[in-house]
Amino acid sequence: MWAVLDRLLTRLRKESGFTLIELLVVLAIIGILMAFVVPRIAALVDRAKERAVLADLRSMKTVVELHYAEGNSWPAADNGDADGTIKSVMNGSGIRWGDLPDPWGNPYWYRVGSGYIIFTTRDNVTYYFVTDRHGPTKGPFPEGYPTSGGVPSLLVPGQPEGGAGSEPEPPEEQPPSVVTQEATDVTATSATLNMAYDFKGYGSGQVQFGYKLSGGDYAYTSWVDKAGSGTYAETISGLASNTTYRFKARLKYDTTVLEGDELSFTTLRVAPTVTTIDARTVGPWRVRKKTADGTIQVEAGITYGDYRSVEISIRYRTSGDSWTYTAWETIASASYTGDISKKNWVAGETYYFEAVIRFASPYQYAYGGEKPVTIPPSP
Repeated sequence: MWAVLDRLLTRLRKESGFTLIELLVVLAIIGILMAFVVPRIAALVDRAKERAVLADLRSMKTVVELHYAEGNSWPAADNGDADGTIKSVMNGSGIRWGDLPDPWGNPYWYRVGSGYIIFTTRDNVTYYFVTDRHGPTKGPFPEGYPTSGGVPSLLVPGQPEGGAGSEPEPPEEQPPSVVTQEATDVTATSATLNMAYDFKGYGSGQVQFGYKLSGGDYAYTSWVDKAGSGTYAETISGLASNTTYRFKARLKYDTTVLEGDELSFTTLRVAPTVTTIDARTVGPWRVRKKTADGTIQVEAGITYGDYRSVEISIRYRTSGDSWTYTAWETIASASYTGDISKKNWVAGETYYFEAVIRFASPYQYAYGGEKPVTIPPSP
């Protein structure tokens, strides 16, 4: 790019004309320079204006607080010329309140309550301000200060005490929010309910949960004090197994109650259990030198929980061996007796027997505990 400019300058020194292509190149280079330079200049100008605003505010803060130190009161929000008005206090200190625009041409505004605020804004979102508690600041409108009743620093002739356009609207206050989150740690009789809350500008309040059976009335947990934003979880117990519940998070601020979306969870089914009651040899046995033929009888007890039936098997082994299972049988009674008849038990060896049940889909298993039986020894 610079080589092209050098050639063009050389041509100028020789007082020769430009070709159309050379003119187009010059225009393109100027466009490129403008694309880079103009935004940077605009940003520099904007930063300079921000510095000027903050400097103006610092000077005005000094004047207002000197007035308070002398008379124990803030200047009145009045653009009249009487003593003690913001206009007379500022003008008495060399600040031309009434003919004082900010660097963008907008007025500054003065409001007073238990404290004071002087501010300006271009968009009612970002504010430049000082208060009795803040030095020159750029940010959102501070909490705890009047949102109306201000007077401007820029007056329009012919309009009494102001007329510099409408007073900036107060920033829109965002209400608190609450979000119901999925239940966790669900068992047959309990569940943990979860929420996220945010009290925003209101600072603090209370939260609780409501829960109910489908089609029933809501029961509510106690209100719990919370502040700011965060998450909250509470475990409820005493629920019915294998049952669907609906629940929602609730938030209270002032006298207003907000509710999150209604979600649901289903408690787990109560699982069956099995107990190996006894294992014993029954009937005649044929014992040889190393082996024996005969029957082992195993007795088990079953509870069904929320299930109507289960499948049962008896497994057995010697110490250190792998398990051998009998064929699975479907049962629905509270007791079970099964016989295992086989040849070639190891004579004199101790075997371990255990009742096992399976249920649900995919299968879940429960184990009844091992019972030892010693096979009759060799004669």
